[in-house]
Amino acid sequence: MKSVMWARRAYLTGVVLAVLLFIPLSSFPLIAGKITAVALCMLVAGALYAWAFWKGETEPLPGGALLLALLPLTYLLSFAFSANRAVGVIGTGIEADTLLFTTLAFLVAFLGAALFKTTAQVWMFVRTLFGVLALAAIFQTIVLLLGLPGPFTDRSVNLVGKWNDFGIVVLLLSFFVLLEMQFGRLSHRMRRGAAAALAVLLVLLGVVNFPVAWVLLFIIATTLAVIAWVSSRRVAWPPVVAGLVAVVFLFFGAALNAQLSKVIPVTALEIRPSIQSTVELTQAAHGTSIKNAALGTGPNTFGLSWLSHKPAEVNQSQFWNLDFSVGYSTLTTAFSSVGLFGALAWLLPAVLLLAGLWRTRRVTEGRLVLLTTACAGLLWWAVVVAYVPSPNLLLVAFATAGIAIGLLWHGTFTISARWLLLPTYVLLVFALVWTVGVSMKRFVAQIYIGQAAAALQSNDVDKAYTLAARSVSIERNSENLRLLTDIGAVKLQELAKAAKPDSQQAFTALLQQTIAAGQQALVLDNQDYRSLVSIGRVYDFLAVNKVEGAYANAKSAYAAAAALTPLSPALPLMQAKLEAVAGTPQGVDQFIKQALTLKPDYTDAILFLAQVDIARNDLASAIRDTQTAVKSAPGVPSVWLQLGLLYYAGGDTKNAIPPLEQALILQPDYANAQYFLGLSYAAEGRTQDAIALFAQLSKTNPDNAEVTKILKNLEAGRPALSTESAPAAADTTPVEN
Repeated sequence: MKSVMWARRAYLTGVVLAVLLFIPLSSFPLIAGKITAVALCMLVAGALYAWAFWKGETEPLPGGALLLALLPLTYLLSFAFSANRAVGVIGTGIEADTLLFTTLAFLVAFLGAALFKTTAQVWMFVRTLFGVLALAAIFQTIVLLLGLPGPFTDRSVNLVGKWNDFGIVVLLLSFFVLLEMQFGRLSHRMRRGAAAALAVLLVLLGVVNFPVAWVLLFIIATTLAVIAWVSSRRVAWPPVVAGLVAVVFLFFGAALNAQLSKVIPVTALEIRPSIQSTVELTQAAHGTSIKNAALGTGPNTFGLSWLSHKPAEVNQSQFWNLDFSVGYSTLTTAFSSVGLFGALAWLLPAVLLLAGLWRTRRVTEGRLVLLTTACAGLLWWAVVVAYVPSPNLLLVAFATAGIAIGLLWHGTFTISARWLLLPTYVLLVFALVWTVGVSMKRFVAQIYIGQAAAALQSNDVDKAYTLAARSVSIERNSENLRLLTDIGAVKLQELAKAAKPDSQQAFTALLQQTIAAGQQALVLDNQDYRSLVSIGRVYDFLAVNKVEGAYANAKSAYAAAAALTPLSPALPLMQAKLEAVAGTPQGVDQFIKQALTLKPDYTDAILFLAQVDIARNDLASAIRDTQTAVKSAPGVPSVWLQLGLLYYAGGDTKNAIPPLEQALILQPDYANAQYFLGLSYAAEGRTQDAIALFAQLSKTNPDNAEVTKILKNLEAGRPALSTESAPAAADTTPVEN
């Protein structure tokens, strides 16, 4: 039985890595890395278990857990009718709403049920799970109290994943502690230690302040308190206190969290669609189609539905430019993408757990381990219903549910006939090899994508291009091909500025490679508007440089992208700017109007409209449009500067002063605002104020002859600008910021 023993160890290693695996590198794809590590561990466990079967050491397979295969099978059926198969197998990373992930999730659950059959073995899993969650919480407590260098200077960075994922970890730990205090046989000293641990966990939950976690904690605490009162007519104070704390934070969480953040500084924001937005979008995406209602629009297509059907009011919020790929929760996302059948398949583990608890309600032997594991599985599924946990935590959830289902349904629906066992093991190993191979390729490709993005941010364009090309050589996907296109566009601009003899030849070769990369990205996923935008930008750049045919190609690419995301105001603005390059005023007006119809407070569109007004010598309209932009973006100093410059350009220095002063309030070292404000002060007779500003400018720009000359003129009582010098134009930047 040594093979089975080592299979369990490999399985538990996968659970540990799903939570704790963390490499402090910005280029390390955390979630993809965790999923790949879990897949590798499951492959080892599955191979060892298959070897044990071959040697005749294994017992019948659990048929109850085999029912969970309905989840990947439902995804496979939905994939066959998908609106976009390009994202259905693996997605852009390794998303939970994909065929690959649901296959791995089933394998994790099924292997757990097969490997952990006795109460002693299940306790081994429970202790491992509790220990790994506790280590994550202890580490994060140290980070919160002391801070650590590297990525942990941002104290919301944790070993698990998102900040709310850490809240789920703390919730699970609170559940285990409360359960042990309620039903465990603890000494007085251990009970005090458990109470102290619970207090720390409640503080951590307060720092995270995740409403879903508080609601679930309240339900857990209330249930335990009621059980204690009904069974023994006693008040169980730990769950009562935990429930009261949950109620307080549910009503006053924002204020309390603000106070906690002063002691433990944490800034974390996670945005997802509301339940109402998700439901409305799902209804719009499904329409009246029975097929869509049953099978959805296809695995991982929620993002596609969002682009086409997102609520109009989203454009009026500060999150208008976020392309959500998931809905309110994992379950509601699945209902949209894989329909009613898929949503029911996601709920199947919870149904099996509840049914198993009912059928074993009179079982006394091993009751505590049975209740602990099953209730932990149900708690995981409550999270699935109300939140979108990261895929690595979902794998832990499937491990917990699978092991609990195996224990609850032990001896029921087993597979013992060898003619059934052999093909089952073959399929098991084949599926594990497939998940490992696909996830490994995506993981390595994403490492190079991260390194390329970091190099591009550091302006090392050549290195970025090399790394992106290396990612493509490992696995061609729309993400790395799109990145290669974007980096190629930057290199093209650099070559266009170069005056080297061979630059023209290099430019032509790079242009062909860049466009080819963009077109390959479209072949792989012809419904990803971002690839069309990338190609459009390349042609847009060529159109600026008067390359024949570039305008038509850019226009076609932007139009196709706009058709895929009809509710985004960003695409009409791109089209308007392209029409301005082409010199077609009607096109400019058409697309600017469209952008501002979709988002009336779209600051970039308003400022571009002001530039158009200036080009048409309509200064009054430019000022009016910029005033509107100021209202839509009151905290942006450059917008206030633009308004001040327009007044200054029109000779209205009195009205130029307030917006320029506001720009300096928002950014005190804004040199260009200081320069034009100083000139405006001088024109309005506020000479001393002007001298103070130019004296400050002369210190920050000691080599600027114009600033020095203006300061000398003012100090001598002469006009700021000599009669031989023309006033600076409104669109110049005479000093350095």
